[in-house]
Amino acid sequence: TNNGTINLSAGNMSNGGGTLINNGTISKTTAGAFGIDLIWSNAGTINVLAGTLNNASIGGRNFTNTGTISISSGAIFDNSGNYNYNGGNITGTGNFNQTNGSLTLNAALTIPASLIFTHTGGTTSGAGTLTITDFTLSNGTINGPGILILNGTTNWVNGTINRNFTIAAGNTLNIAATYTQLLGGTLTNNGTINLSAGNMSNGGG
Repeated sequence: TNNGTINLSAGNMSNGGGTLINNGTISKTTAGAFGIDLIWSNAGTINVLAGTLNNASIGGRNFTNTGTISISSGAIFDNSGNYNYNGGNITGTGNFNQTNGSLTLNAALTIPASLIFTHTGGTTSGAGTLTITDFTLSNGTINGPGILILNGTTNWVNGTINRNFTIAAGNTLNIAATYTQLLGGTLTNNGTINLSAGNMSNGGG
């Protein structure tokens, strides 16, 4: 259990059967990547100040967050493992990348407009409402019983949305893809949709 401060530079923490509980502060401080592959949780603060912090917890291991993740400009929090979002917040001006594994929303999550959110693989699911501003879905699946609210400009390049979602008034969804986009939820458009390439297939929505 960390009640103080842990500074990470490069390397990784791998599973040896233990658990990391953060009630204090974990900071990724330098360029390069640091991976965490174990059962761990955050009720305190994670600062990604530089480089990439990768949640790589897989195979029954997972990361559970109820605290704060702050991502500085140019820095990346990369989720390629199992991430349970049970509350807290994600802030900053850097990048949150969903690249593999699963992001399970057990509470409502709003990605601030200052943060870049990309979805290149894996699955985002859960009952919590997901609100994103200026978003690119290039692969993977967004599903589950929760609502997806898209603000700003959304670029849907590839992948599947199997969740009810809304394009807010004054905002734009661009669909330009080589592949067929699969829509399994109900789409409510209060803004603008531009379909310039590819196809949109109704998967039951």
